Amino acid sequence: MLGAPANTTGWRDLGLIHTASFSGMIQHTNQKIYYIFGDEATNDYSDEHIFHAPPVAGTQPPNRGTRAILYDDMGRGSTDDTYTWNEYGRPAIEVMYSVGHQVALGNVDAIYHGGDISYATGYLSVWDFFLDELSPSASGALYLTTVGNHESDCPNSASYYAGSSSGGKYGDSGGECGVATTRLLPMPKPATTNKPWWSYDVGLIHFVGMSTEHDYTIGSEQYNWIENDLKSVDRTKTPWIIFGGHRPMYINSNYGGAITSDLTVMNNLIYHIEPLLWKYRVNLAFWGHNHVVQRHAAVYNRTVIQRSKQVYKKYGDIPTAMHYNPQATVHMVIGTAGAQFTVNYVEPLPDWNEAVFYRFGYAIVTAVNSTYLSWDWSGVDNIYYDRMAITQDDPTKPWVLPETTDDDDDDSKDSKGNDNDDDGTSFSTGQLAGLIIGIIVGTAIISIGIVMAITKSKKGSSLLSNSSDSRV
Repeated sequence: MLGAPANTTGWRDLGLIHTASFSGMIQHTNQKIYYIFGDEATNDYSDEHIFHAPPVAGTQPPNRGTRAILYDDMGRGSTDDTYTWNEYGRPAIEVMYSVGHQVALGNVDAIYHGGDISYATGYLSVWDFFLDELSPSASGALYLTTVGNHESDCPNSASYYAGSSSGGKYGDSGGECGVATTRLLPMPKPATTNKPWWSYDVGLIHFVGMSTEHDYTIGSEQYNWIENDLKSVDRTKTPWIIFGGHRPMYINSNYGGAITSDLTVMNNLIYHIEPLLWKYRVNLAFWGHNHVVQRHAAVYNRTVIQRSKQVYKKYGDIPTAMHYNPQATVHMVIGTAGAQFTVNYVEPLPDWNEAVFYRFGYAIVTAVNSTYLSWDWSGVDNIYYDRMAITQDDPTKPWVLPETTDDDDDDSKDSKGNDNDDDGTSFSTGQLAGLIIGIIVGTAIISIGIVMAITKSKKGSSLLSNSSDSRV
């Protein structure tokens, strides 16, 4: 630990961290592995756990597609009405209950948590509480993470950022500087504390985890690793690439100016990293940091390459935002796994921003086959509130930018840039926007969710919300 409070008032000896490796996992893919851990000398063992071994690259589970749960910006809550030391993100416990239920049912092959994990920020006892909260999910399914500013940012460290003023003298990580996160939640190779980037194959999906908190500029070690990793993907085995990082490449936000601001980081990621995503045909990129859900179009260099088409699969269901063989990456921001909402978007929405809403929950991504990928956004009540899908004709073929883009069709947009086309599948903001106040009494946790959905329609964009800003 490099600074306070991690090495002063927040210090707590976490004890020995024991690790063990499962062997023979490939022979047990798509099976349940029952295991316990403990000390043979004292006959002190844990309860029995069940791990659902994920499918190996190029294969699928027996009765469904490859499935992963994605979220960012969690924190921790508790099951009673007490507040523990430095607690932040009380709704996270409800998200974990919902995710843990999906894991127990065997519906999940991997969980991908894209940064801002425990919000311990130097108070190390928080990690004990958080890992206890995480146990039902991480003990049963592959758990992947990338570091965020609250894990990594610290002066005089390998971090690209010293941390914002909210982090104090020792940065947003409270002096942890990535040490606690990478020791407690080690990631696949080549990830290390100071170089925490990695990739991993699960079924039909190649997952990539970059660190937005470390140097990613053109020619840097991380940049070169990302390019080498992406160019080496065998798209005949893993036809889908899902790319994750903490700070977003595309974010509808009014926060600019500072080096750590949303708009400055967005500009840097677009300049340095986005050309790699397009060149190597990354299908889906998801981000967090801003505590909001934002669904974006297929976009390249701030230009909409393909807008989604609203399709109703069945009567009474929510529409699916369909992308048919898009020639650019679809981006999502999903920073609502527990941390307090950040409300700083702008209206009218940028052309590439298709929807914005606020609700605690997570995304469920399913690679149905090599040509169809679905995205369902679930609340903690296990109800889907948003849906998107991507198709691809041939994952091995290079992308080609169209001669004209969806942005060029000015006749189909009003003065605010909203679509005026009425193809029978458009829907108004009124159909989606709603105010949901959920009071969860059973566990004495009060969770207030203000739901807001902004979509482009004939009537323009509107907003139904009233929520305060929060730390990111």
